[in-house]
Formats: sequence, structure tokens, C-alpha cells
Amino acid sequence: KKGSTEVKKSAFFGCKFISDVIFPEGITTIKEYAFASCPLLEHIVIPEGVEDIEKRAFAQCEALKSVTIPSTLAAMSGSDVFSECSSLESVEIREGAKAIGWSAFDRCKSLKSITLPNSIIEIDRSAFKECTSLESIIIPDSVTEIGRWAFDGCTSLKSITIPESVTKIGWMAFKGCTSLEKVIIP
Repeated sequence: KKGSTEVKKSAFFGCKFISDVIFPEGITTIKEYAFASCPLLEHIVIPEGVEDIEKRAFAQCEALKSVTIPSTLAAMSGSDVFSECSSLESVEIREGAKAIGWSAFDRCKSLKSITLPNSIIEIDRSAFKECTSLESIIIPDSVTEIGRWAFDGCTSLKSITIPESVTKIGWMAFKGCTSLEKVIIP
């Protein structure tokens, strides 16, 4: 709705025929479960101006293939924002975004690679847990913390370079990375 600043909690939860979403100008918040369990939703471009996405806002959108996250996103304040989006292959996170939230991409089993912008400071716990197709990730020099279980169960991850800027690696951050052959810690 024109003039709205948020998409309300569970507004489109379980809508079976939504395939695309066009957001109006002025949206700053996408509330919890807003588009969760929309099985035909394929592509999302979250517009500039969105500052917060709450828990499970897009969780279990099984057909979702690509997501663009704006530079204005200061927080994914809730957990599991894109969890269980089993077809998600591509994520573009624009320069300016600050953190990858708790379980943000948990069990996105088709996600193969992701490049994080230099503005990301934290990769929160379980952010990429069980992304079983994830083969590579470039962690920028801006990251200071990798949370516990961040890459737990990423069975296709082959190598990772952890920059000098990282001062904390959480418990079991790389547990179950059974293909991991090379870890570079400068």
C-alpha cells in the first residue's frame, strides 16, 4: 500500500500463487513471516530504504532462486530470514549491509557461492548452516566475527580464507565441513 513503511507480520504467509513482489517506495521494515511459505515466489529485490527484515520473513519459499539485499539493511533482526529456501542459488548483498543474521540462510541447500561486501562486520551464528552446495565464500577484511555454527554442515565447502580482521571464530563454526581441504588464517 502506498504510504506504508512496513509489510506487516504474516501479511502474505502461505500465499500459494505469489511469484513476484514489487515493493513500494518508503518501505523500511519487513515484519516476521511476511512472505514465509510462499511456494511459487522466485525472485526478490528488496529495495533501498529497507533497514530491517524480521525473523522468517521469507523462510520456506521453496521456489526462491535469487535475492538482492540493499545497502540500507542495517539488520536482519530476527533469525532464519531466508532459511529453508531450498532453490536459492544467488544472493547479492550490496555494499553498506552490516551483518548476516542468525541462521539467515540456514538450509539453503542450492546456494553455491556468495560474495560478501566489505561493509559486513559479522557473520552471525548458523548463518550458512547446512548450505550443502556452498563451495566457496569470500570473507571480506571488514568481518571481525564468525559466529558459532556459521558454516556447520557445509559439506561442499572446499577452502576458506579467514582475514586478519577476524578476532573471534565461534564454537564449531566449521563443524561438518567434510570437503574442507584448505583453511588459510593469516
